[in-house]
Amino acid sequence: MKFSIFSAASLLATAALAGRAWEEHHGLTFDSFKSTFNKLTKDGYRPIYLTGDAAPNGDARYNGIFKTHLFDGIGWTAQYGYEPGKFGQTVKDLKNKGYFPMHVQGYNVGKDPTAGHQRRFNGIWHRHIDGRRVPWELLVDATKNQVMEAFGQFPPKGYRLVSVSGYGLGSEQRFTAAFQKTPGPEWKATIGMGREEFQKRTEELRKQGFFPADLSVYNIKGSVFFSAIWQREDGKSDKSMAKFGLSAKELAEWFRHWKEKGYEPTTVSGYLENSSLKYAAIIGKP
Repeated sequence: MKFSIFSAASLLATAALAGRAWEEHHGLTFDSFKSTFNKLTKDGYRPIYLTGDAAPNGDARYNGIFKTHLFDGIGWTAQYGYEPGKFGQTVKDLKNKGYFPMHVQGYNVGKDPTAGHQRRFNGIWHRHIDGRRVPWELLVDATKNQVMEAFGQFPPKGYRLVSVSGYGLGSEQRFTAAFQKTPGPEWKATIGMGREEFQKRTEELRKQGFFPADLSVYNIKGSVFFSAIWQREDGKSDKSMAKFGLSAKELAEWFRHWKEKGYEPTTVSGYLENSSLKYAAIIGKP
């Protein structure tokens, strides 16, 4: 079993680095990602988004977005490549230490990853250095009905959805969903969509002032599904944008093109389609 954990509460309690810098990496093996992760965090970056996926042969691949504009007074910890039991225990330990989830992802690896036989988990967590607690709820391995029940239960109590991912448990769709009781923009979410439904929903919400904030694309038994969060972006002339179906080269070129216009990546993830590894991502302006 391979897994890694990193914590940097002391680093993030210091003043933010001058300026804004970011790096995005995708399609890395575990060892390459671990080396990149360790180097960047040592240099003052922190991960703001971590995802895993499987190459066509089932080997795990990792993707991450790292930024230098940190939050004062915030500690963080991150995990990637955790097996279910290890991740479940880690969630309990982090809750006891006052951490709250910022991003949690489930994904499939192993021989025939679209069959949903093996799943792994990644997570990014924050903690207030001054000891303040943030109420939160986290669903793992949830069915679609369980997530829909959570959508009806938690938002009326002041919780907002900050992270969602979909993956397979056998032939069934399963989900992670992280809720925080924190202030933030108005949001909408839909899970388990097909391609056309996702595109239609995105356009409908765009007309209502909502734009992509989190996107999970995954393959179960040859069918590609989409789960997403959209947020209202009032007061911003340049809105967030999502794109999927990209090769590794196309993804890098897309990021490079929009970087020149002031955009930064906010999400990145991979998925299998027609035996090829494709990527989905969201970019936005700070």
